[in-house]
Amino acid sequence: MIKKHVYALFFILLFISLIAQPVTAAKSSGIKMSIETGIDSKIMSGQGFPLSITVENSGEDFSGDLLINFYPSYNSSGSKAVRIELPKGDKKTYSVSIPGYSEDQPYNNQNFQSIHLYEGDWQDDEEVDYKGPKNLKPKFIDMMKNTVAVLSEDPDRLKELKALSVGNQFEVLTMTETDVPENAAGLDMLDYIVMDEFSVSTLSNKQQEAIKEWIVRGGTLIAGAAPDASQSYGILYEVLPMEMKSEGVLNSAYFKTNPEVKTDFENVPVFTGPLVKNAKVVGKLNALPVVVQKEFGSGQILQTAFSLGDEPISAWKGYGDWFQATLLDNNPKKMNQFNGSPNPFENLYYEFAESNEYFKSVQFSLGQLALFLIIYLLILVPILYFVLKKWDKREHAWWVIPVIAFFSSTLIFSVGARDRLASAKINQMGVFRAEGGQLEGIQAVSLLSNTGGNYQMSFSDGAFNGVPGSMQPSMEAQHYAVLEEDRNGQMVTFPGVEYWSTRTQFGPAAKTDAGEFVSDLKFENKKLTGSIKNEFPYDFEEIYIWSGSKKVKLGSLKKGETIKVDKALGMDYLTSPDGYLNHNYYGSPQQDLMKMKKERLENRVSELLANNQHSENIPVIYGYTKDSVLKINLKERKKSENNVFLIFQPVTVKENLKGPFILKNDVLKMQLEVLTGGIMEEMNLAKNEAMIDDGEYEWIAHVPALFMNDKVKLSEVAISIKGKYITYSLFDYSTSTYTPLDETKKSYQFTGEDLGKYVSKEGEIKIKLLKAAKGDPHVYLPAITVKGEVKP
Repeated sequence: MIKKHVYALFFILLFISLIAQPVTAAKSSGIKMSIETGIDSKIMSGQGFPLSITVENSGEDFSGDLLINFYPSYNSSGSKAVRIELPKGDKKTYSVSIPGYSEDQPYNNQNFQSIHLYEGDWQDDEEVDYKGPKNLKPKFIDMMKNTVAVLSEDPDRLKELKALSVGNQFEVLTMTETDVPENAAGLDMLDYIVMDEFSVSTLSNKQQEAIKEWIVRGGTLIAGAAPDASQSYGILYEVLPMEMKSEGVLNSAYFKTNPEVKTDFENVPVFTGPLVKNAKVVGKLNALPVVVQKEFGSGQILQTAFSLGDEPISAWKGYGDWFQATLLDNNPKKMNQFNGSPNPFENLYYEFAESNEYFKSVQFSLGQLALFLIIYLLILVPILYFVLKKWDKREHAWWVIPVIAFFSSTLIFSVGARDRLASAKINQMGVFRAEGGQLEGIQAVSLLSNTGGNYQMSFSDGAFNGVPGSMQPSMEAQHYAVLEEDRNGQMVTFPGVEYWSTRTQFGPAAKTDAGEFVSDLKFENKKLTGSIKNEFPYDFEEIYIWSGSKKVKLGSLKKGETIKVDKALGMDYLTSPDGYLNHNYYGSPQQDLMKMKKERLENRVSELLANNQHSENIPVIYGYTKDSVLKINLKERKKSENNVFLIFQPVTVKENLKGPFILKNDVLKMQLEVLTGGIMEEMNLAKNEAMIDDGEYEWIAHVPALFMNDKVKLSEVAISIKGKYITYSLFDYSTSTYTPLDETKKSYQFTGEDLGKYVSKEGEIKIKLLKAAKGDPHVYLPAITVKGEVKP
């Protein structure tokens, strides 16, 4: 009996030894690392941030890859590769831009390794040990705050701005030269960068270009004056809205925005000069421009004529309040943020990128299947019977029938899978806004493999700062997707892709020197006439004019060609596209893939315009092209592409207005901005409905640009409110303060001098809402009516 137990134990141990995988400890490398995460050791959830990695080598010469896992949202993950070349005894600091790290991702606050070091190429999987942190443990900034980074020769010069962090609206960070990454993605966590006599020219060209691209992608640069600005601002000087050539003084009266404001100084030195094209003055004293503004891509540049950190103004106790009211209350909303979520990747996969993962395939109709079955049965039963009977070989039916079934199945498989067997498939879809010859927007690139193995995609002819998407982020992200950069751009490697599997990369994309639509259009008597020339390097299958909820097809337009326009629109005024078309596609994706994708793209246009406060209330021209905006290369593999891109451009149309007019919410561009709280659903802002949490919000109406000129005289602004548990305040532009509205009244009319107080020069009306419903999220937003007359 004992012998039997001994034999049984022996066989159990032998079985375990055969199936168990050997566990080997990673060999030591002599590498020691320290990591600084974000700016001031803080990051914004789901948004790109800089990472500074200091590496010391006490062992032999080291050459290898460092992989840092990232998780921008609950449906995206990947790893960023950094090449480490370090001789024995050397020390080096590497600057890396991480696409994002979310506090909501499932592996946050778990003690698992997310930083891996490999000797040689990471694809050889020779992982080695090192001394230092094994994962990122960032401090997250409140997602409802605007982030302000101060880049100054001495941050203490702007100590008054630090007080802004005490409230709930801003997080002020101190930025150093080493915090500036070489990739704009590392600056995505910032809403503003404040430059105070900082020598930008000391930064590398890549760092300067990163700041420039960050503005194009939606950031706001606040630039102070400097006596040697043309040298100190480096390549950024060429994009500033005002040259700094003449010295002068500014009287302190400019800063006294209302009688209660007191200053303890009389004059401030200023540097002014000619304004560049498309720049405008947003603050002046008499004829002296003090604050000028210029849109740049989807972002903007605000420039002051005085140094931001010089005394006496920097020591003024009211400086922080003035700075916030004048320079920070511009509500920058990055173009890739929408649906009330501060995390740009939060909903983008499900609402945009996932639809790109549907690939065309051969579909057999019911009739085709029925015909094939009839032919199959005819061959299998009567024809086979008579043939075998004629040859007197009926005993061979046992093997002939399975052979016919096998070849029939093979034929069906070959017909259905012929495209997928020949090469890998690439789907591209994207939506881009064209402005000043630049394209900026979002894009998704999906791969369908035709065999198993590693797939490497590289992107050129533009900038693509995408992240790998998936239904569920991988804990071992280094085995799912690896992002690398070289002199030619970004590339992503998907290791170990299964047979006939999909992988997707999605996120912000941009391209310079891309061309534009050149238009000469006139709108009169509800009719649009004129011409549009295509100066893009793309052929458009269809182009449209889009105003409000109306889209009018104009026809195809190849590159270099001009199309004549003569269309009745059936509307009184032209406005920006209706931001809430509420498209939903419930059919089978294979029924009409292109229809589904185009609806997703048009929804992106609506949301991008709705969340970009600096966009004017004017119509857009847009078109669909199958030409690639960014070039996609698939290393050492054949590929076939199926693309659809939507490119749109706001267009100024000459309108011949006459007589009195009445503008309501369907003509005014309406925006709901979050101060505190959150938007659950923007049901239909043109009809004044939304689902929101308790908190503070700004309800903003934009009068179309054609009604804000010398020929137009506004006569009345009427506001009607409806709903309980909400208090309202109307913004007074003359004092930069809010005036509470009487809660007992349901309607208000403002005329005469009040119009100048409550309607800005740009045609903006702003109402603050304080909601405290304690449960019911549904609200009716104020209805606004603007009346006036166009002088002959």
